[in-house]
Amino acid sequence: MKKKEWFTLIIVVIIVAVIASFATIKLTGNVIEGSYTVRANSCDADTICEVAKTISTRTGSTSALTLTSDVKKVIVEGSLSAGKVFINEKSVSTNIGSTSALTLTSDVKKVIVEGSLLATNLAGNGSAYVCVDKTGNLYRSSISCKS
Repeated sequence: MKKKEWFTLIIVVIIVAVIASFATIKLTGNVIEGSYTVRANSCDADTICEVAKTISTRTGSTSALTLTSDVKKVIVEGSLSAGKVFINEKSVSTNIGSTSALTLTSDVKKVIVEGSLLATNLAGNGSAYVCVDKTGNLYRSSISCKS
């Protein structure tokens, strides 16, 4: 073979090798970054647990799925959808210093309180009227509510 043919063959081999490496990354999801391997869709102690869409216990398991953290906090960036939410502590609130209201919503536009409801801003001495102003705020009144 002539030098020109050898040179062309080497260039073609290099191009094929580069294309093959990109195809391998696309197919396997594995890429060498620095001195360690990052695996897509895996929890391999590389500080990030990558999952496709679902984290669950095995089929037939009677165990609850537990998310834990060394700072005892799980942060959800975006929305959280759940059938039931059980809260062991005694409060649901916005972050300290937040200027946003805590909003409770439901698909039937109704919030049901089973048991008693305490609104600390309605506290005072003796019994009183609980009134609603034109913006929907509850307030305490010693006289009958204004219409």
